[in-house]
Amino acid sequence: MAACFPDSIRGTAASRPTFENDPPMQRWLKLPDGRIIDANRIAYIGKVETYARIDEDGTDLGTGYAVYLGTDFPREAQISVMGSRDEVLGVLRALVGPSAAAGAGPAPAGT
Repeated sequence: MAACFPDSIRGTAASRPTFENDPPMQRWLKLPDGRIIDANRIAYIGKVETYARIDEDGTDLGTGYAVYLGTDFPREAQISVMGSRDEVLGVLRALVGPSAAAGAGPAPAGT
């Protein structure tokens, strides 16, 4: 098939673009509240914190989980991700991979 097209159309190896200096592809990540963020822009991941969830009537909804994701170091660039344990840990697994996020669970008893 390469013989069908002259070099002026195909381009020679020297004229083909190199991708060494190109920025990495965007990797879109959907947060539990529906927002979407480019995972390559995240500069740091904060500590996973827990809080008591209640509804408008004061009914206990169980434990909620939250983590801060920062796209830059000023406070204005922090994104708070809140949700159930599965939702928050699912976001962390998508960011850092399943093996690294497995240790993000609660601390063992006695520590």
